[in-house]
Amino acid sequence: MGEPGPVPPAGSAGSAGVAELVAELVAAGRRLVRHGLVIGSGGNLSARMPGGSSCLVTAAGSWLDELTGEDLSEVALSDGAVLAGNPAPSSEVALHLASYRVRPDVRAVVHVHPQHAVLLSAL
Repeated sequence: MGEPGPVPPAGSAGSAGVAELVAELVAAGRRLVRHGLVIGSGGNLSARMPGGSSCLVTAAGSWLDELTGEDLSEVALSDGAVLAGNPAPSSEVALHLASYRVRPDVRAVVHVHPQHAVLLSAL
């Protein structure tokens, strides 16, 4: 198996659903930061891909308010293999994969670390 390729851009065959998921994840990251629910790279997002055998997940260290399609990895639900996109998914990809495996009805996972919750846990 070669290097993971980029997440298919809008307009390629069968990519309409993928382009929509990318746009929704990018918008969600910006909203989370704008509403003060997270700062910078304090969390990760994912969405189940059409067909249900993989998901898009933010890459390790991604700043949620600066996401682009290049900050996403397509990861197989079965074994966590990176299929396309950024080769370094979030270190918490296992949490996302477990959620999708246990709950076939789950379409997306938003896992953030709000600064006030982190502060309270540190105290």
